[in-house]
Amino acid sequence: MRIFKSLKYLLISGLILHCSQGMALPSPIFPIDGKEKTILNRYLALHERFSKIHCKPGVEQHFNKLDHNYKGDGHFIPLNLDGTLDKESVSKNISQIENKEKYILTLIEKLKKVKSFKGELNLIKSLQSDITKLLNLKYEYKNLTSVAAKEKLIIKAKNDYDTYKKNLRHLFSKTPHLLSFNYPVDHFKLRMEYDKYKSGKDDLSRQKMNEIYLYRKIVEDGAQDKDHTRNDIYLRALISTITKRISGPDVFISEDVRYDIDSVLEGIEHQLRLSKKKKLERLTEWHERTKRSLDFYKMLVDDKVVLDGKTINASELIGEKAKARYLLQEFVLKKEAETYHFWSDQEEIYRALFSLETILFNEVGTIDSVGAPERKDVTQVVINRRFLPKYSIMTSETDLFNILEKEKLKTKSYPWLNTMFKQGEFSFTYFFISGNLRIYCPDLSRRGKKLRFDNLNIILDALRAPKYSFQALRYFSRASMLGRIDMDDLWEDYTPINETPGQRITNDKAIKRMVGLGRYQYLYDFVGTDGRPYLVIRIGHKVYVKSESEDTFYYYRNPHYFRYFKPIAVK
Repeated sequence: MRIFKSLKYLLISGLILHCSQGMALPSPIFPIDGKEKTILNRYLALHERFSKIHCKPGVEQHFNKLDHNYKGDGHFIPLNLDGTLDKESVSKNISQIENKEKYILTLIEKLKKVKSFKGELNLIKSLQSDITKLLNLKYEYKNLTSVAAKEKLIIKAKNDYDTYKKNLRHLFSKTPHLLSFNYPVDHFKLRMEYDKYKSGKDDLSRQKMNEIYLYRKIVEDGAQDKDHTRNDIYLRALISTITKRISGPDVFISEDVRYDIDSVLEGIEHQLRLSKKKKLERLTEWHERTKRSLDFYKMLVDDKVVLDGKTINASELIGEKAKARYLLQEFVLKKEAETYHFWSDQEEIYRALFSLETILFNEVGTIDSVGAPERKDVTQVVINRRFLPKYSIMTSETDLFNILEKEKLKTKSYPWLNTMFKQGEFSFTYFFISGNLRIYCPDLSRRGKKLRFDNLNIILDALRAPKYSFQALRYFSRASMLGRIDMDDLWEDYTPINETPGQRITNDKAIKRMVGLGRYQYLYDFVGTDGRPYLVIRIGHKVYVKSESEDTFYYYRNPHYFRYFKPIAVK
């Protein structure tokens, strides 16, 4: 989703108001009480007809071919505003690729000399155990009332955490073959700098954007199997992020760091248990891929690129890439326009159902807790957007808008479709995202149909009784971000919505018994949107939420999967 830096026309107070009319939003949105089954069956019949018309045999294969031709070998070719090669950005980064190739060779030589990782595996077990001790100190401090006792515990907690950090850094130093090139990489800083220049329309901004993006392609990389699967880029990036985050003078371990360390220790253990042959094979593939990248960019600067035994100059290569890009984009826009036309011919409620369930399918999928709280909240986010012109009116900045306007289709009449297709909001609508295919070729597998059916029931409930008190307009999944950077540090005009517990657990006797016996692990605590304090605890491998003021328990909503944000009110 695009980062917007201005929401000056928004006024948020209790309910999200319709900005252009100053009217409260409708509740219900559609008068569907008692008609849910009829509406659902009608929609599924329409959806089946839509799929048969617009996803005929060969459509999916054609998309995949165009997508492959466009992405090719994955090399990023930086261009100036006039469409010519940005040689300066390439030249500045060639030395980085040369150093990266040498770096991977040193990793291979070091790994060859290692006889075993038994010591490192034992260190992982120790770190996993010691993190429990850090959490216990955090919990103990929370429950202390004596100032003197708190001051004494702070000293111990800081010393223990400093020791833990030292041991963690030692593990990283003993597993260099799992570290990123130019470790530790500041992924947040790179993303922030890229966003700063990506919208610039001048030559200098374009060059800075190219330079940063190419550098990111160099350092945001990792080893993989020979068949190009199981790339460890996320593990390497997370090790870098953790290294950055534990560099401060913190007394207690934060939940974000705790969660990330859990993931990293599990990932490192998995990599260390691979055979030495497999480890070397993966590093060798990484080196060969980097060498090919270095050769490519050197040839690009020299204006003589050899591809499939044929020598072409940079202009010809750029032309071929441009053609592949055009063909893919043309195909996708054509299919999106067909999709828009089909659903614009249907009643408004079916346009709403299609837009909402397509967004849920692609944005949330099956990542949810008991009671589907994430799908419910994302549904409400989309509903909130539908009634704001900023999100529900397409303009010429959206490529699809220009096509539809030429076809004399007045898009202002279809806010639900606009909310989904408006450029810059949902990544799966972009032509270069593989998930784009699922807009016009929906997943009709048994799993896909089951998920769609469940989503539609959630959506119908939301349309009948929208929850306008939930004012979120944005969300992101921290767990899926490379390096697990926090987008809230980039969204200046938004403020995060407090974490909330999941669905209430009614049959909680076993949980209460375990808590009563002290057989649980404290993880962290938070204040919910209701202003009440909650504890997050782990019993065995399951995580629950406990009310601090009442003896009640809830399912856990993992905030690392979805975090929601509302706009800062403009006075």
